[in-house]
Amino acid sequence: MIDTMRPIYDESWFCARLCKGEVMDKVEGLPLSPDLIRSWIPEVLRHSGKPMKREALIQAVNTSHISAGGLPSKTLNPEQQFGRALGDLRQSGAVESAGNGYWRLNPAGFAAMPIEAELEEEAALDAEVIVGDGAETIYGWYFPAYRALAELKGESRFPVKVGRTIRNPLQRIRESGGMAPEMPVLGFVARVDDASNWERWIHAELGFFALKIETAVGNEWYRTSPEELGSLVSAKLAAIEAAQ
Repeated sequence: MIDTMRPIYDESWFCARLCKGEVMDKVEGLPLSPDLIRSWIPEVLRHSGKPMKREALIQAVNTSHISAGGLPSKTLNPEQQFGRALGDLRQSGAVESAGNGYWRLNPAGFAAMPIEAELEEEAALDAEVIVGDGAETIYGWYFPAYRALAELKGESRFPVKVGRTIRNPLQRIRESGGMAPEMPVLGFVARVDDASNWERWIHAELGFFALKIETAVGNEWYRTSPEELGSLVSAKLAAIEAAQ
């Protein structure tokens, strides 16, 4: 377990390669969250086939989520959630403003989305440590050079980026790896429900023991390991199950 380990919020998830409905059949019992809103908006626009007024888009997302077995948003200000989601999707290139309060898919951004076969192929690949069986994902990835250096020093911890995604985590880390000289390694995956809350909890645990790398570019890096993350989440899952 952790002997020495601040919460962060990874908002860098968005890009043109957004999910294409791969989680829409796994929302039963889940409250409408920012991540799910970002996934539903392209789906609703795709099925509409035409630009939609913001208000109609919000209503359609809510209706689609409830129809799929999901629950209403728990936030007191869902309008703000939708506004932020639209802004994120616009920045990613997935959607664009059609003027007069209407929104539509960006043909170039939507064309860049992975097809289902690609998603299935990537989903068959495993992380080093996998725990849980929920619908969303907490991930931890690292660069092999940092792990090798830590092992040379006899250290068990090294820089690991800990975040969340409702997409395939392998796709997510390839996007985050940027122009690095080596491919990142997906070291840890936790399949959970309500990944947003889980992410906050994990980051809080890591931050409590001062494991956040303050000098890193971005706020997602911690000195930990896939094994340590697996133990941390497994213990929490066991405690939740025992309390039920």
